[in-house]
Amino acid sequence: MSLRIRLSIIVSLIFLTGMVLGVSFLISNAKQRVAEEVESTATLTFQLLDSLLSNANNSLITQDKSVLLQSLLAIEDARHMNISIESSDSTIPDDSFPGLDIEAPSWFVRLVQSETLEFRKPIGDFSQEVIIIRTNPADEIAEVWLESRNFMIVLLMVLLVINSILYITVGRWFQPVKMIVGGLENVEQGDFSGHISQTSLPELKAISDKLNQLTKVLRTSKNENDRLRERSISIQEEERRHLAQELHDEMGQSISAIKAIAFSISERTENIDEMSSQGAKNIGSISNHVRDHVRSMMLRLRPSILDELGLVPALEHMVDEWNDHHKDVFCKLEIEGEFEELDANQRINIYRIIQEALTNVAKHAEATEVEIQLSKNEEFHLSIKDNGRGFNPETNQKGMGFIGIKERVQALGGNLDIVAAPEEGARLEIEFFISKEIGFE
Repeated sequence: MSLRIRLSIIVSLIFLTGMVLGVSFLISNAKQRVAEEVESTATLTFQLLDSLLSNANNSLITQDKSVLLQSLLAIEDARHMNISIESSDSTIPDDSFPGLDIEAPSWFVRLVQSETLEFRKPIGDFSQEVIIIRTNPADEIAEVWLESRNFMIVLLMVLLVINSILYITVGRWFQPVKMIVGGLENVEQGDFSGHISQTSLPELKAISDKLNQLTKVLRTSKNENDRLRERSISIQEEERRHLAQELHDEMGQSISAIKAIAFSISERTENIDEMSSQGAKNIGSISNHVRDHVRSMMLRLRPSILDELGLVPALEHMVDEWNDHHKDVFCKLEIEGEFEELDANQRINIYRIIQEALTNVAKHAEATEVEIQLSKNEEFHLSIKDNGRGFNPETNQKGMGFIGIKERVQALGGNLDIVAAPEEGARLEIEFFISKEIGFE
């Protein structure tokens, strides 16, 4: 539950508590008011009745009691009374008492109604008829209910207005919280480029300032780490290139010299010492094996074809060599576009990404088909897909060569998307733009 909703609920509860107390006070006053009003009216009516009877014509009262009743009902405040004339023979009721236009709810009537009062007054000194006046607070209760209802409606409207103003105001005050949460999410995902704008609340302003400072420090640290990582990869490739050159120059010449000497010994001792001749031939065979192994090491360290012929021939040669050594799986290579604008470090990064991906397939995938697509449209796109046993990308990215692949993708300024699931194969999708700033010096 959000903070603004909680504040609205708290304010509503406080306001409703005050409203209940106010209504309770209102009902208490209403009950007292009804009782006082009815009692006052009854007393006044009884006084007027006493005056009326003392001045009335006794013969008229005896002949037609309805005339007396109508006279009684003519009293202005008789609306709170029920008046009737009773005798030993019959009762003439008050049939003219009006009903309520607005009925109060029963619970309200029970809360405010007072005890019914009854007044009796004999007609004359020797008459058996009695005028009975009973209190009837219905009109007064209806009036009090209308006032109470209007009061409660006004209070509810005030509550709605206050809650609306509070909800909107708090929402505007805490709008920067969404920006702060978004900034934290970006930091969590490794994006340190965001900046949170200033807010009007001092507390949130302090938080946003600290977060901006933290983002700045992390951005600086990330940029430095990126430069160090790129420099490390550059040094690594330079060392590989240097080692490959040393193997080519020193080992190549030494092996060639060993082969030449072995061939010479074999020729000279072929008819003289068969054992020496055979030993020389064995030395030549071993030299050939060492030469092939050194050549393979040189290709892994730094493929000379990449520098001499370019990226596309180097990738074709690598895939052909890989297919020759992995008879149970076939790798298909599709290349579209021109890649001459790539510099040496960009070419070697792409080459190493594909090389590491094929190594992962050979070691872990148990696949029968691998498809590599490299294309260039507005941007460069590399896709490597296999039909192997797959893996869970949430848990298996620490190994399997993904760290090296990610570092080289970052060095290219690209994005890596890994799509994989157990028993459903795996696919690497890499997109990147080539900028003159990318690469290593």
